[in-house]
Amino acid sequence: MLNTNLNLTISRILSGGGGGGGFDPDAQAFIDATGISGAEADSINTLTVGLKSAGLWTDLKVLYPFVGTTSTQQKYNLKDPRDLDAAFRLTFAGGWTHDANGAKGNGTNGYADMHFDPGTDLTDTRSLYVGLYLYQWQVSGSSGDIWGSLGTPQYRTSFWGAGPPTNTYWVTGQNGQFVGSFGYGVALGNYSMNRANTGAFSLNENNYPFLNGTDPYTTPGTTYDWLIGGYNANGTPAGFTDAGFRAVTVIDRNLTDTEEAELQSLLDQYYGGRPYTVANSAINWYYAFDSGALLTNGGLYGAAGDLTNVGSVGQGTGKFGDAAEFNGTGYFTGDSDIGQQPFSTSTEWTICGWVSLATTDNQVFTTQRTAGSNGYRILMRPSSNDILLTVSGTNLAYSIPTGILTDGDFHHLAITMRSGGTFELYIDGTSYGTGSKPPVSNGVTTMKIGYDPVTSGGQITSGGKIDDLMIIRERALTEQEILGLVYSKYPYKN
Repeated sequence: MLNTNLNLTISRILSGGGGGGGFDPDAQAFIDATGISGAEADSINTLTVGLKSAGLWTDLKVLYPFVGTTSTQQKYNLKDPRDLDAAFRLTFAGGWTHDANGAKGNGTNGYADMHFDPGTDLTDTRSLYVGLYLYQWQVSGSSGDIWGSLGTPQYRTSFWGAGPPTNTYWVTGQNGQFVGSFGYGVALGNYSMNRANTGAFSLNENNYPFLNGTDPYTTPGTTYDWLIGGYNANGTPAGFTDAGFRAVTVIDRNLTDTEEAELQSLLDQYYGGRPYTVANSAINWYYAFDSGALLTNGGLYGAAGDLTNVGSVGQGTGKFGDAAEFNGTGYFTGDSDIGQQPFSTSTEWTICGWVSLATTDNQVFTTQRTAGSNGYRILMRPSSNDILLTVSGTNLAYSIPTGILTDGDFHHLAITMRSGGTFELYIDGTSYGTGSKPPVSNGVTTMKIGYDPVTSGGQITSGGKIDDLMIIRERALTEQEILGLVYSKYPYKN
């Protein structure tokens, strides 16, 4: 994990100080235009200094970081934060959602005009880098153009996609033909196209090359402004998408492999420097396990959900701040609210948190069951390379990568139940399978963390840790929400 505080300190030293006028001058101009402050201003300064250090600032034409929570804030271009079309300031039209996660069109009529015409605003229309950093993939299920424009004769630069799990496509400067497709993958992060004036191009997902090739070049005739959230079809907005944008980047030349990696790292750091939010109103039980609050429930049920420490579970260094560090005999017991049983009949649920295990023994994440009852248990089995979910007395085993829970790092474990009784397991935001079992009956006992009362065992062994455990009643987080929590460098609640 990057040390965010250290990164911010380094960026301030490089730019000549701290906030309040001590930031890099270009970062300060953007901060002043958008009215942001605090951690968000720090992150912008870090990003700006990093772009300059990597040698990318001079040729950067556009970077929309979508700061703040309003269209007025999210319209500004980091490279030139003047409120002018000539500065490539965005003009939003139609339906958009603006919040702390970024900007998202409605898939029906929402688009944003970049006021950037590739025929006149690129030094060489054959050479460019474009990256779209997404926090949510298109979910409408129909095709849509996420960015770009189409001119005459058929000079097209665009990024097109269909709702998951189908493919996505880049099209650029070649008589309207597709140059290639991404496989639907992480669906969160930086999708980019890098093209040299020789026609050589690469398509990348989070800097992973999906396709390399040569793009036949068409000399552009009439060209049109690029749009975000749709594309400009000879002057008419079309092909709208409901994808969610974290950032859009345009550089006036192709990048080297090293430069692409550096840019990806800077954007990842910037993305992680701003929290991906889950509405606090949705969180019923939340345990940060921080100093002074080891047993405190920060969720909606408040003190009624506080934990009891059985066997002196301690604290150690966590994913965020402190974590619960187990000793091989201790565990937590918690809420016994009858009717609030996770995975109970006809309700959606999410249980998730960060885990780091010290041994390959079978160890319980959470459970709420007694012998003969229809409770549940989540059992981590590193030696078998799986997670065993026991529901209504039957088992669902999900295979996971070898050694992932015992490699010394924290990994994010999430299990959701959607309406109808479909379960899904995620490790670090990647799904490792689904399954259907009868929902459990209402709870008849207290929740346990790190212990199974039925087998009188399953304690997390000495040195094992859990951090930021969250339980949400009546809502299954989406894949994008889970990925957002994984990528964030903030705890669930701030």
